[in-house]
Amino acid sequence: MSRKIAVLTSTRADYGILRKLILLLKLAPEFDLDLIVTGTHLSKKHGNTVEEILSDGIEINTVIDINIDESTTKGIAYTVGISIQKCEQHF
Repeated sequence: MSRKIAVLTSTRADYGILRKLILLLKLAPEFDLDLIVTGTHLSKKHGNTVEEILSDGIEINTVIDINIDESTTKGIAYTVGISIQKCEQHF
């Protein structure tokens, strides 16, 4: 029986750190990888880095689209709240 492991990545910076772990989990038969992609990975303004993940041959199980265009304190707080709600729905 495999264990389901969820990995959430939201930026190019954290993907760079998580990439090796994600690749190892993908290959390990004892784990069932649930890759969740969100944040700036999905933003054209920030380079649409979801393509980098796909070019690594990694299957994306879940996409959580959030509005990341707000840079005000209120906008950031709102985005964090929406992100928590959407992640909660997934889990």
